Amino acid sequence: MESDRNMAQEKEKALIFNNLKNLADVVVQMFGRNMEVAIHDIEDLQHSLKYIAGAVTKRKVGLPLPT
Repeated sequence: MESDRNMAQEKEKALIFNNLKNLADVVVQMFGRNMEVAIHDIEDLQHSLKYIAGAVTKRKVGLPLPT
């Protein structure tokens, strides 16, 4: 029962993440090369950057949340 709930939560989290990635890509396409959208997962602050659209700061996936 608990594993079913965990699987459902993980599936929902993946769906939300994919929707956010698509939104980030659209925002960058709309506003051009001077735009960057970063998606962070704050469950792991040392490796929070999960997706980045655009290349303004040249950050890479896996970097920590900026301070």
